[in-house]
Amino acid sequence: MIHTHSLDFRGDLAAAFAVAISTLTACGFNLVSKTSRSLEFTGPGMNNTRESALLGASRIKITGGAGRIELEAELGGGRRIVVVLAVVAVIFVIQAVVFGLHFLKSSPAVDLSRVAPIAIPLLIGVLAGPLGFRFLRQRTIRALNTLLNNMVMSGQDT
Repeated sequence: MIHTHSLDFRGDLAAAFAVAISTLTACGFNLVSKTSRSLEFTGPGMNNTRESALLGASRIKITGGAGRIELEAELGGGRRIVVVLAVVAVIFVIQAVVFGLHFLKSSPAVDLSRVAPIAIPLLIGVLAGPLGFRFLRQRTIRALNTLLNNMVMSGQDT
C-alpha cells in the first residue's frame, strides 16, 4: 500500500530535509538518495509494536518544490508483524476446530460451557489479523503525517 501526503511549503527546504534525515536515520532508515529537491530512504522494518511507528514504512520518498513538500511512503515495514498475527490467527482457528470436535463428540448436548472454548478462540483468530493490520497502518500513517508537518514547521520562513 502506498501513502502520499503533501503540504504547502514556503521556506528552507534544506532545514526541512535535515529534520527528516535526523528523524529517520535515528530510527534505522538508510538514506538511499539525496538531491537538492528530494530524499529517499529504505526502512529496516518493524519487529514489534513498541518500536517507532515510522518503521511501518519500508520506503519513504520526500520531494520539495513549487511551494509544496510531498511524502510518498510504501507501507510494507509491518509485514513481519502482520505475518505473525496471521500465524496466531491460524493457531486460534486450529485450536477452535480441535476443541470443537473434541467437546462436541464427547457430549451431544450443546451448552455455553461447551461452545465457549470453541467460539472464543475462533473469534479471536478471525479478528486478530485484520484489526492488527489496520492498527499498524493507521499508526504508521499518523507518524508519517506528523513527520511531514514537523518538516514544514522547521523549515518555514518566519
